[in-house]
Parts: sequence; C-alpha cells; structure tokens
Amino acid sequence: MPENSKKVVFIKLKYLTLQSLPSVTSFCSIRDRPVVPHTRNEQVWVFPKLEEIHLIEMNWLIGIWPTEVTADSFSGLISVYIERCKRLKKIFPCHLEGWFASLDKLTIIDCKSVEVIFEIKDSQQIDVSGGIDTNL
Repeated sequence: MPENSKKVVFIKLKYLTLQSLPSVTSFCSIRDRPVVPHTRNEQVWVFPKLEEIHLIEMNWLIGIWPTEVTADSFSGLISVYIERCKRLKKIFPCHLEGWFASLDKLTIIDCKSVEVIFEIKDSQQIDVSGGIDTNL
C-alpha cells in the first residue's frame, strides 16, 4: 500500500451485485483513476471477504478491476457473474495474474464486446498442460 494512504476495508462484504447503473463506467474508480490503491495521499479500498460479484446490465462499464490490487483485496473471490455489459472488453486483465486461483464459477452472458477472459502476460503463468492454475 502506498505511503500516506488510508485503508478502507469492507470487512464483512461477501456478496456484491451492481445492476442497471447506466452511468457507471468502472467498479473501482474516482475521476477515471483507479481507486485500489492510489499512488497519492488517497484512500485504498480493500474487499478481503468478497466471494461473489454480479454485474448486470452495466452498459457503460469498461473496466471491473483497479489497475493495481492489494494482496488482501479480491483474493477470496469464488464467483463472478457478468451479464449484458456491452462495452466490457477484458474480464481478468494481466495485472490480476494469480488473483483468480480461488475462482470456481465464472459466468459471462451477452457481453458482445468481450475479447479476453484471462489475459496472460507471460508464459510463466502457463502450466505444463498449456493452461493456467484455476479451480474452474
């Protein structure tokens, strides 16, 4: 976590559903900048117990995850459900490498712009069978 940051922890949040929020473009952002964590003197949001996230009819959503993620945020994520998010292109970008290890359910429905589910940055993440380490 960057120095001078204030940590805001959603300690009990296990399930999150965001639905039909027409002007939302990102799950974690303030003024088009990532929220978790900031490199300035700002807040860091942490979701250590979040197990499920549902994003439904978020037509302007272009990004789900912050550019940088703290070790204790999103690490317990088990289920991701995304439906009718028309502008979303990547589900798990490469900067989240390893964060989907606990994931055992992934549902993506009617997201016509999605180009990448798991973006792999380097070949070290690919195991001997040609895949990545997940519970899926």
